[in-house]
Parts: sequence; C-alpha cells; structure tokens
Amino acid sequence: MRYLYLTVCIFSIIYTQSTIAEFSFKKILNSVMPSKIIQDTIFEEYNPKQASLFTLQNKRGNIAISTDNSQKTIFLKAIKKAYKPEDLSKLTFQQKTNGQEFIIEITYDAATIDGSIDFEIIIPSQLALNVSTEEGSVTIKNTNAPARISTAKGTIEVINAHNSVDAITHEKGSITFHKPSGRIKAQTNSGNIFIHDAQSTVIADTHYGSIEMYAKEVPSTSTINLTTISGSIMLHLPPDVNADLKAYTKHGMITSDHFITLKPQTTQLNRQAWKRLQKQINGIIGTGEAQIKLSSVRSDIKLLEIKA
Repeated sequence: MRYLYLTVCIFSIIYTQSTIAEFSFKKILNSVMPSKIIQDTIFEEYNPKQASLFTLQNKRGNIAISTDNSQKTIFLKAIKKAYKPEDLSKLTFQQKTNGQEFIIEITYDAATIDGSIDFEIIIPSQLALNVSTEEGSVTIKNTNAPARISTAKGTIEVINAHNSVDAITHEKGSITFHKPSGRIKAQTNSGNIFIHDAQSTVIADTHYGSIEMYAKEVPSTSTINLTTISGSIMLHLPPDVNADLKAYTKHGMITSDHFITLKPQTTQLNRQAWKRLQKQINGIIGTGEAQIKLSSVRSDIKLLEIKA
C-alpha cells in the first residue's frame, strides 16, 4: 500500500508540474520502487606507447586505479550498471590519444540514460593521472607520477602517493590520504579531510568539515596550511618538529601539546589579551624552519604530539 500511495503522489506531481522532465520522473520512480540492477562487465587492454598522461573523465560511477612497476599496458575492467537492457547497451566509452595523452572518453548521454560505469584500472607507474567523475568515488593506489583527482559528489582516497597529488570534491565528499610522500593538496566544499603519515607540504581546505592530519615528517622546506570554516583542526606533529606557527580561530580555542615560543608583542595584560591568546598564536616551535598556518572560524584548533 505504501508503494501504491507514493506512486499515485508522484503521478499527481508529474501531471500538475509540467516542467518535470521524463528522465527526472524515471529517476524518482526508481528511487521509490527500485528495479533490479542489471550489469555487464567488459575487459580491455591497451598499449599506451609513448603516453605520459592517463585521462579519464567519468560521468556516473566509481573509479579505482592502481599502478604496477612491471606493468607495460593499461588493463581496464568496466562494470556497466543500469535498470533496463536498452540502457545497459548505451553505456559506452572509447579510447583515444591526443599527443602524449591517453584518454578514456565517455560517449553516452548521462541526461537521458539512467546508468553508470565503474572502472577498475591498472596502469604503468610512469603515467601521470587526470581522473574525475561527476557522481562517484575515486580510489588511487601506489602512484609514482603527479595526479589530479576530482569528483562532484563522492569520496576520494589516495594510498601511497609518491608524487604530488591534487584532490578536490566539488560539492560533497570526504578526502583521505594514506602515507603520501609528495606534496598534496586537498579541497572539499562539504566533507572531512584525513591525512595520515604525511612527509611533505600539505595544503587542505574545507568549508563544512573537519581536518585531521598526522605528520610523519615535517621537512624544513615544507608548508602545512590547514583551513576550515565550520570544522575543527587536529594536527598531530612529531616531537622534534621545527616550524614557524600561525594559528587563528574566531569562535573556538587553540591548544597545544608542543612548547611554543611566542613572538614579541606589546599588549596590556587584561581579559581581552588572555582571550586573544587562546584564539590567535604567532610563534615558533623548536627552531622554526617549516611553515605552519592553521585557520578555523567556528571550531577548535589542537596541536598534538605524536608519541614515539
């Protein structure tokens, strides 16, 4: 009876609101009375020849890419999913090259076809990555070359990146890094950012979410810049860190396990001065070589010491 009632309501909306497109109605109906998903799996193998960049811009579906030092070809597994056989056959992609760029191009119309393609790919380790999906998550493992990763709606996870990585979720989704040894940049509009065992420069920004970072090493030439509007910041640093520190929160509080040498300033010792000290720090940890900047508008900032 519940399904019947919801179906009647949907038909009433469709007939009274002529601006709702047919495809939108199909998506609403599938969400209320889901049909069985059918799928088809395709295996492909390509020779990248002299390519130095691998590009995949998916429309709907997840992407998982790993590299192998012994891999000479690109091995691709595509899992096509749809509700109807006629849509399944229309979920198409093709391979093409543009100079030194090897491209997997999505060729179906996402506005009229209700389906998705998940990709699982193994590539040679020397290929740089330019990977994106509009709706879906992205997982990247063991990259040796630079990578650019993005999704509109979905999570990003990067494991053992040995070169620079730029990761962005445009609308909603968390970003996680495990053991990045190169420079990383993470940006999300709505979602948390987690970074484990970083060893180089880290730039992370989220509007609506928290940031938690563990720094395995903080090289003297590196920068840590963590920014959020509504979430908290938790930065775990090794005990022997040497960094110039600037931290600011408007509505939260700053606390630190590390000893900080505050830079000289002239101030009265009144209530406003003590309150300002809890919300704005300009000082040095150790001998101060690296650069650390932390900013959270609405929440706390915590500097924690990683125990040996």
